[in-house]
Amino acid sequence: CPFEQLLRASVLIETTPKIPHHKTGIGDTQFLDLFLADYPHWGRVGFGPIAIIPTATDQTKFVQGKWQVGQALAVMYLGIRHWQFGFLAQNPWACFGNSSMRNSVSLFFQPLITAHFSHNWYLISDAQMTFQWRPSLIEIPLNIGVGKVATIKGLPINAYMKTEWTIYKNHAEHRPHFTVRIGFDFLFPGKKEKGLE
Repeated sequence: CPFEQLLRASVLIETTPKIPHHKTGIGDTQFLDLFLADYPHWGRVGFGPIAIIPTATDQTKFVQGKWQVGQALAVMYLGIRHWQFGFLAQNPWACFGNSSMRNSVSLFFQPLITAHFSHNWYLISDAQMTFQWRPSLIEIPLNIGVGKVATIKGLPINAYMKTEWTIYKNHAEHRPHFTVRIGFDFLFPGKKEKGLE
């Protein structure tokens, strides 16, 4: 293959706000496959498909109950030492699934800013904005987090904690105003990456 690939599978454990009671469960599973092209003077670009599978334990609380497919575009600027700037845009379309739920067309836009420090520590801001046209929904958060990449028995693991605030939302009353995210990414590099890890 003439391109490097970044494959990512993710699933969230979510807790809803108190409307009228808290509820915790597993969200949908998302698969992202980016084909990466290097531009040595400034950074790299990735483009590829995404798929969202309705695996949530509660299809009415956590997600839309629909299979979704679409495309994704990522751009990362690496021209400043110890810094990364870029974005990830994903455009999923709900195609089939729970007939009682409405089909949707969304744009998930995620600005990315990372500052790297010694011993594989980093600061990051990467809150994902949601612009959903059908049905109408807008959510714009800001976040900041700290993380570290460590190696355990030869396997790189990215551990992080982020705090997130929703600064604007429309038709998204069920979304929380404040969120704490704790995550672990298991990395399986084919070779050393330069960005978009």
